[in-house]
Amino acid sequence: RVTWDRETIKLTPREVKDALESGTPSIVAGARGEALGIGVVLLRPEQVDIVAGRVREILERSNVG
Repeated sequence: RVTWDRETIKLTPREVKDALESGTPSIVAGARGEALGIGVVLLRPEQVDIVAGRVREILERSNVG
């Protein structure tokens, strides 16, 4: 479950979910209320790093400009 300060980062969880799913590699996530849900139980450790990096990239990119 990932949350962020919506005053600082204006993206909704659904927007981050859509960005993850439309990227390469496509990352399946869920958006419920004010949180983004990502299941990492079946991922290898290096895949968790990829997912975390993509989430960070999307959130940071939205805060630029």
